[in-house]
Amino acid sequence: MNEVTKWINIAKSDIKSSKILLENGCYSQSYFYFQQASEKANKAYWLFDGTLDENQLKKIGHNQFKPLRRNIVSEKNKIDYLRDFEEKSGFLLNSPLFKNVDIDKYQDKLNEGLKFIDRFKKRKIFDFREEELVEMLETLEGIKEIKFEMPENISDYLKQILKDQIELLQKFKTENADEQAHNLSNILNDHNKFSECLKLVKEFLDGIGILLYVSSTFRFCSILTVRHSNSTRYPQELDGKSPIDVYNDDLFIIRKQKDFLARLDEALDNLSTISINYKPIEVKKKTELAVKNKLFKIPDPTWSYFGANSEVDFYNLFVVLKNTHKDVPENIEKGLISFEKLQQLSYYHYPAYGDAFSRLTKIFEMSVKAKARILNIDLKNSNNKEKTLNILIREISSGYNNSFKKNMDWGRKMRNMNAHPDLNIIHGYILKKPLIRLVNIINDIFRTKGFFENEIRNFQKIKSNYKSLNKGLWILDQYLIHSVEIIAVRNNYSLWVFYPVRRRYPHNEKGNMYAFEPLFAVIKHHKFINDSLTLITYDDMKIELIPTNKTENIEKLKHYQSQIDSTTDKNNKIMESSKENSIGYQIEVFKHLISVY
Repeated sequence: MNEVTKWINIAKSDIKSSKILLENGCYSQSYFYFQQASEKANKAYWLFDGTLDENQLKKIGHNQFKPLRRNIVSEKNKIDYLRDFEEKSGFLLNSPLFKNVDIDKYQDKLNEGLKFIDRFKKRKIFDFREEELVEMLETLEGIKEIKFEMPENISDYLKQILKDQIELLQKFKTENADEQAHNLSNILNDHNKFSECLKLVKEFLDGIGILLYVSSTFRFCSILTVRHSNSTRYPQELDGKSPIDVYNDDLFIIRKQKDFLARLDEALDNLSTISINYKPIEVKKKTELAVKNKLFKIPDPTWSYFGANSEVDFYNLFVVLKNTHKDVPENIEKGLISFEKLQQLSYYHYPAYGDAFSRLTKIFEMSVKAKARILNIDLKNSNNKEKTLNILIREISSGYNNSFKKNMDWGRKMRNMNAHPDLNIIHGYILKKPLIRLVNIINDIFRTKGFFENEIRNFQKIKSNYKSLNKGLWILDQYLIHSVEIIAVRNNYSLWVFYPVRRRYPHNEKGNMYAFEPLFAVIKHHKFINDSLTLITYDDMKIELIPTNKTENIEKLKHYQSQIDSTTDKNNKIMESSKENSIGYQIEVFKHLISVY
């Protein structure tokens, strides 16, 4: 027996008990078992669709709306990540696959759902109007009658979807994406494979209709019973009145209870049929993995979309190390070790990368409280209630600079979001920068005010010493450089950015924008020698910045500047934004690299 079937059987047993008690006039006890059956039916469904696992079920108690609210928040996070990905890629939402998708409208619906749940939780609803209950039952009957039939032109429609999907995959320009596009092309061009695909679509539509009825029934029963887990048993929930006196056949929820129990029983039967059919596939997969001893030893193919074609690639591109300094407390360091391990696990189980960030946000909160203890700041208010994270951050940030306070506020927002995308979120490079930034912030929490004050003084000093580099013309290896800027310092290291003279300024061509990345270097030694600047990098490479007054180089700079001047304001803003994003990322990478002192 699988876990879904177990919960279905328990729910159906509760329904039988509820019916017997209802027929014998034991209304409060009967309604309690109705609530129990609804709760367990939802648990079966959450297990079935992957919303929760067994361990998570234990934590939700009787709150049947908690997982639903979590799902809506997760969907909202998906949209945020989708928009972020679109901002960086510029091609996703322009795909024909999204032409009929109204992201804003969907987001509004999610917000409405959240508001309904939050309002409902605050309302002290005990009974419902009869017409409301009748409308619910009629709605369920209407959903039950819905049939998803394939239109006559489904073949042409499916072919167009496959073509659009192929076109989108080809834009990723990775080996795995090309392979997936090739596989879809085979389906599109092979009659037998395409026919099998059509068959799967039909089966999918049949299943969707059943699941829509099941989920809607469970949701309506949740609305009817979520307030009754305790009031059906305890007088204190009813202002001292006995549940036996309060629950009677004058209540419309009691009068219609039999109808909803029948719907719930039917929906459980439908879910049981689907889950039984689903069981052999899952068992077979798990058995094969156990027999072959390959659990978590098969790389997750998702990473190849981002250019990680080996474990070494993945480690170099995506694993963010803790890089803790000597003043980070031991319990925080242990937490960050777990964070590292979650990232490493994600090479074999992709969703763990999002879980690593979720874990990191919790470590951030732990760090704030640990710093408060170090500073002898009480974690509770005068009324003995826990201080909010916002209050603790304000108190431990007292006397620190604005940059520190801004970073702490950003960390708090990440903690509030809990940054927990589900299985379908494309993390990749989108999540790496927040990971690095939050690790940096956690390390910074345990640095002193004097550390940052000294860092600001060093930054101002080195910028003043080299302000002559802001404008000029130099040769750097094969590059012609027109400006040099120092953008960060930490300890005895500094981060330098070199702006090359390009042959052609970025502009629109076939809807794409040319890349515009300056050059970056982490420098540990710098010295002027005979008008040339000699730099030694973090990894001991020598860089020479040699001034030039050659006419041809001056003309190259003039030509480049004229292209910038003639480009539209819109494109210039895009390029400036691209530059600022790149600088922001490199500063975080720099601080992470030089974190240990």
